[in-house]
Amino acid sequence: MVMQKALSKGSSKRSQKIRQSKFNWTYVWLAIFLILLAMPLFYAFIVSTLSFKSTASSPPKLLPEGEFLTNMATAWTHSHMKVLLKNSMIMTMGITIGKIVFSLFGAFALTHFGKFRGAGFFAIIIIISRMLPVHVRIIPTYELMNTFGWVDTYAALIFPFLASATGLLLLQQVFLSVPSEYCDSARIDGVGPMGYLFYILVPMTKATLSGLFLIEFVWAWNEYLWPLIITDSSRMRVLQIGIKMLIPADAQPPWNVIMSAVIIGLIPPLLIVIAFHDSLTKSVAFQSGK
Repeated sequence: MVMQKALSKGSSKRSQKIRQSKFNWTYVWLAIFLILLAMPLFYAFIVSTLSFKSTASSPPKLLPEGEFLTNMATAWTHSHMKVLLKNSMIMTMGITIGKIVFSLFGAFALTHFGKFRGAGFFAIIIIISRMLPVHVRIIPTYELMNTFGWVDTYAALIFPFLASATGLLLLQQVFLSVPSEYCDSARIDGVGPMGYLFYILVPMTKATLSGLFLIEFVWAWNEYLWPLIITDSSRMRVLQIGIKMLIPADAQPPWNVIMSAVIIGLIPPLLIVIAFHDSLTKSVAFQSGK
């Protein structure tokens, strides 16, 4: 009996030590990956504090200098940052809100009115559209925008991206996970389909909608190729193109000014990530717990 207790006590200690060692190694690996992910951002900040002469030094400097505010002011004035931020924000908010609205109504139609004729056909079309990258659709989309007379307008920046198969399929799965008793109770209480959508489904899926808003916002904010093709004038230029225009073709690039513009461009999505962090965490926890 004593031997059994001693053996069980020893095995419990060994298992506890193994769990502790795994726990510690997990955090070590997480810290290493976090450092690797943060290194480009940290180096961009370092470069934004250097002078033009220091950016061309070899080996590159890894300690900040005192030119941060000067570089920020130069980047703001030379790139017309106010116009770039305004255009990027209009385009990003238009795409993000439009995608969520269309995905919301589309997912609601497929899950609660899924017995209408052609529902399966529309679902297949949605999945096929998800397989086509944006680059494949650029030429026909440009021709369509040109036919409408929308080239170099906000409409051309926003409308081609309003349909989102990813958001629709995500919300469709979330709506399917809601028990049908909620819909039956709402129908008994005299609540119509739109009332059920906005007063029951939307509050229940608020965390998922917040996570979808965050993902779509960051994606639209970083869009570069389509705005480059569909805009011609400087008044419609977005942030990503404005940063690219800071790089001269036949001279040494002012990396300190360029990185300062990059830091300015990181502020809006960073604020969105901070604002929706709790909702995104709840959304991930909700999806994992189902």
